[in-house]
Amino acid sequence: WDIAASTPTSSYDVGGFVLAVACVPSDSNLFWAASSESSVYLLDRRAASPVQVLCNEGGMVNAMDLSPCGTRLFTGDSKGRVRCWDRMGNKQDLAQVEAMRSTNSPV
Repeated sequence: WDIAASTPTSSYDVGGFVLAVACVPSDSNLFWAASSESSVYLLDRRAASPVQVLCNEGGMVNAMDLSPCGTRLFTGDSKGRVRCWDRMGNKQDLAQVEAMRSTNSPV
């Protein structure tokens, strides 16, 4: 976004709904976007298409953050998994959290 003009400077189609965005601290042109189609995309403002796509295997990524150096991406998904991804797309499951649900909950 161009904040002063209130207009977008670029736009990307990643499929599904965008649920989370994280900026790469070491490069203002790079950012990650998570979609409701269980994928996470590395986007570059200088490129027309995603630079990298990570598949999260069945769980929508609802939250993400980057390490301070920008080389590791941490994600939390709808299945309760917390994962760490490196720049090569390798992942490591860090935790599995069981969802607490009320028997009266519609979710």
